[in-house]
Amino acid sequence: MIRSIWILVFFHVATVKLLHAQDTKEPDSVVVKWHESVDWTNLGLNAQIGRNYSPTPGGMQEGAWLSSGLFVKRWQAGVFISTYEETYQQMLIFPNQFDLNYLYGGYYLGYTFLQNRWFQSNLTLSIGRGDVLWERALTFENYFRDTFTMIHYMLEIEGTPIRFIRPLVQFSYRKMSSIQLPEIESKQFSGLSIIAGVRFGLYTKRPEK
Repeated sequence: MIRSIWILVFFHVATVKLLHAQDTKEPDSVVVKWHESVDWTNLGLNAQIGRNYSPTPGGMQEGAWLSSGLFVKRWQAGVFISTYEETYQQMLIFPNQFDLNYLYGGYYLGYTFLQNRWFQSNLTLSIGRGDVLWERALTFENYFRDTFTMIHYMLEIEGTPIRFIRPLVQFSYRKMSSIQLPEIESKQFSGLSIIAGVRFGLYTKRPEK
């Protein structure tokens, strides 16, 4: 994860320099017409904050979704982290109650297949690794723990009328690898999920109508 952060910092510095160079460049004498095929986002760097509603042993429950990435033409790539913020308890060892907790993060790669003045649609694959555990409610001790891989197949709808702030909704099917823990199974974490959030970004200028 530290290595990925350094890579994003490098891309951020390079992006800022390229954007500055484009802003100071003399305007081209050729007029770009609206009907021509021009990508709205040629280069950009963004960060996303959102809420993740996903299946768990306690039903559809909520967590946080944070990501940061780089756009180049119609491709995007970056890193993400997903947290769990609800409460699900079981009495695994009488008379002690145990809380479920899990956390995972990883990388994503996406492609923009549809763009217009108001929105764009992306197909994204996210792959992450994490830990799931039973934690004793009173002492916060980790009694049972296992690692897993989580894969998201995502369809994103991203609003683009505002250049630097983009609301989005992500519909995904997620699949968790097998785990060995009492009272829970990986299939309870797999299924349809929804992520609603906002992307804040630094993008190259769009063509004007």
